[in-house]
Amino acid sequence: MLTVTEDLLLLVLQKYGGRFRKHSAEILRHTLVGSALLDLELTDRIDTDLEHLEVVDPTPTGKAFLDPLLEEIASSEKSRDLWDWLQTLSPTMGDAIRDGAVESLVAQGILERQGSSKSPRYRLTGDAGPTDARERIEKVLFSEDEIPTPQEVALICLADACDLLRSLFRKKRIKAALPRLQQIRKMELVGGGTVAHLALLSLERSAL
Repeated sequence: MLTVTEDLLLLVLQKYGGRFRKHSAEILRHTLVGSALLDLELTDRIDTDLEHLEVVDPTPTGKAFLDPLLEEIASSEKSRDLWDWLQTLSPTMGDAIRDGAVESLVAQGILERQGSSKSPRYRLTGDAGPTDARERIEKVLFSEDEIPTPQEVALICLADACDLLRSLFRKKRIKAALPRLQQIRKMELVGGGTVAHLALLSLERSAL
């Protein structure tokens, strides 16, 4: 199973034809740090709410784009809340998380790198199969009978916070699915505070 961070990157690349747009880099950094924190919580490495974030298990996850983040939090002598960590880590680790997650997807054979090293493009290979993040979101978002996993709830909320949903699906479909989206937003979810803060951030800045 892919991490929330890897799934989110697949959605971003799908939207922009296999590239990352420079003008959205700052929002993407914040969003990826948020998704990485969600991944650390989903793997029981950290515990967080709106006021506290602490490491409960410093054992490395084995993911090169998550472990430096875990180490940074674990080695800090200063107690920080969730928003403070997002603001602190985004400028310094956002790009590294993106690059590391892309390398992970390439190594797994899910993405194929094309073009020059200065301006690479990434293509989803035929080996992606059930890892297609868009298909899983579509299945959950447009079916009230589908019970989402915590990871799927996290992915939908993150995609909603950075305005990816409205570009991946037709506006009429999203409008019709708003009651379902509201329901998903309210679902009990580890890391819900992260998503809430990212949603606030998306109101202050231009969307992806």
